[in-house]
Amino acid sequence: MEPATNVEMLLNEAAELIAKGKEPDFVKEKLAAYGLDENAISSILHQIKSKRFLIRRKRGFLLGLIGSLLLFVGFILTVVFFHAGISIHFVMYSMTSIGALLLVLGLVEVLGW
Repeated sequence: MEPATNVEMLLNEAAELIAKGKEPDFVKEKLAAYGLDENAISSILHQIKSKRFLIRRKRGFLLGLIGSLLLFVGFILTVVFFHAGISIHFVMYSMTSIGALLLVLGLVEVLGW
């Protein structure tokens, strides 16, 4: 087996263990049992963490974009409904509240809290 294939196999196994909720210390011990040195283990865990943060960041940008669009559409509809004499309560309190909530959730995902 080639070393690159072996590292990819171990990377996939470590990612599966972390996805199942195992502690990083357990994953380190499992990788050390395969004979990897500390630098290789740190590299594998860093790659897994980077992939996870990239996925969260993409989801956060999407949530932020949807929230911003809801806020903008809610604002426009509120102005239009106000000048047309139509009740603005539904648009003002539902669309903008949902938009603000999605925007905050997107920021949480992007910042990694």
